Amino acid sequence: MTKYARLSNDRLRIKKQASVPKVKTLQNLLKNTVLVNTVMILTLCVLGLSYLGIMNSTAADTFTVHELSQRIEETQQQNRDTEVAISEVLSLHHISEMSEQYDLVTATEIDYIDTDSAVAFSR
Repeated sequence: MTKYARLSNDRLRIKKQASVPKVKTLQNLLKNTVLVNTVMILTLCVLGLSYLGIMNSTAADTFTVHELSQRIEETQQQNRDTEVAISEVLSLHHISEMSEQYDLVTATEIDYIDTDSAVAFSR
């Protein structure tokens, strides 16, 4: 091949490359597909981990609410027990037993102070 033939072949090849629109080759398409797949997989992993985090915090909050509701029920039961104990202490039967224990006697004569009098009277 002569020098002239080489130059004309090179020019022809350059003209063919310039006139043909650039089409992605199979390798470029595969590289982009791998890149897109990698991005999609990473996105799914991030979304999956955030979903697991949200579910974990929701479950922890649910357990906390359950514990607090149990404590509320226990406190309500203690309040009911305390009210029963108070009513027993304030009952007439208990008061009469305590008055007998401390040798107290019941009042027989009761006088009230009038609103007109300025001082109390003694007997």
